[in-house]
Amino acid sequence: MIDIFSLKVEDIVSKIKDAQLTSVEVCQKYIERINKYEKDVKAWVHFDKKLLLEKAEEVPVNFTIDKPAPWLFVSIAPSTTPRGVG
Repeated sequence: MIDIFSLKVEDIVSKIKDAQLTSVEVCQKYIERINKYEKDVKAWVHFDKKLLLEKAEEVPVNFTIDKPAPWLFVSIAPSTTPRGVG
C-alpha cells in the first residue's frame, strides 16, 4: 500500500483519479492513524468513522475541482481544547 502520509494532497487526488488509491483506502489510513495516537493526543471530541467511510464510498473517481465530491465537505477537525483542560 502507498504511504499516503508522505504524499501531498494533490498526489493523493491524482492517485485516486488514476485508480492507484481509493477514497475509502485514504480514509481508512487516516482512521488507523487517529486510532494509533488518539489515546495520547486526546484531540477528538467526536469522530464518526462510519459516516466518513460511507461518504468516502460515494466519491466518484472522475470528480474535479469545479465539481468536488460531496465528502470533501465532511468536517474532519480535532478539538482545539485537549480533554481534561479548562
